[in-house]
Amino acid sequence: MLAESIYWTANGDTALAVITFATAWTFWPFMFIIFTAGLQKIPDEYYETARVYGANRWQTFRNITLPQLKGPILVAISIRMVWNLSKVSQPLQMTQGGPGYETSILAVLLYNYTYDRGQLGFAFTLGVILFVITFGFVFLFIREFERENEVGRA
Repeated sequence: MLAESIYWTANGDTALAVITFATAWTFWPFMFIIFTAGLQKIPDEYYETARVYGANRWQTFRNITLPQLKGPILVAISIRMVWNLSKVSQPLQMTQGGPGYETSILAVLLYNYTYDRGQLGFAFTLGVILFVITFGFVFLFIREFERENEVGRA
């Protein structure tokens, strides 16, 4: 039993860690669905061939499973990055962006400047910045995905 209460959201570092943990925890089921779908598309013949040639588990994972999961990993990470950049609900519900501005990610600042302060010009500027950052991640994802498809065709 604890001698005194722990206020996880009172300190900026722990508040951000708690929000990060909570958002990561809520995303795991979706990520596992993506990885399961990626694992199911790997043909069994690849693993049979690896066994015939005497590959151990680590070699099989490194040379067969991991390269085949590159696409699903890119999809999961890219979707998660975009969702994290636009996530407002959990930081607002848990800390309201505080203490101070420690957990005010860009989307929370956008929300606060729009609805709480009514500074629509500044909120629009934040929205454009958030859009450019999000578009940058999506562009990198699409470029890497196309690069993977070109290598797969060759």
